[in-house]
Amino acid sequence: MTTTVWYGKEKILFSDRQMGQRKVDVCKIIPVTNGWLTGAGDYDVLQEVAMWAEGNGGFGDGDRPQRSEWDERSLNTDLLFVNEKGEAFMITLPYLRAIPIQEDVWATGSGGDLATGALVASGDILTAMSVAHSYDATTGRQFDVIKIEDAIVNSYMVEV
Repeated sequence: MTTTVWYGKEKILFSDRQMGQRKVDVCKIIPVTNGWLTGAGDYDVLQEVAMWAEGNGGFGDGDRPQRSEWDERSLNTDLLFVNEKGEAFMITLPYLRAIPIQEDVWATGSGGDLATGALVASGDILTAMSVAHSYDATTGRQFDVIKIEDAIVNSYMVEV
């Protein structure tokens, strides 16, 4: 799957770049209207929701895709949207509703729990991704980080 983490205390979003066990390198933090979308699970669902959000002007009350388009592929997909103010939302599938995240750390993907534990213990993103990569085969070494106030996605690689 992947590892995607929102570190609300520092308003930092990070996600590994590995897509599946084939180890295809992709950026999973996608700029959309008024923020960034990322997630874990079906990469095509992430891309399609990003295109929908961009065309819809964000995650407001606009038209939503037909449920049948999302049902099967969205079962194992979790999406996270962070707006330009640094407010994080879980995006429900197939309904595409934005649910506010109150926690300081929110993670998804197969390495999410590992990264969360390491982040809470150390307060360090590099350590969190290194632990997730070391113990989860589908969390890649390369990852992207965006500090919301800077609005720039930077890429890093963990040492093994």
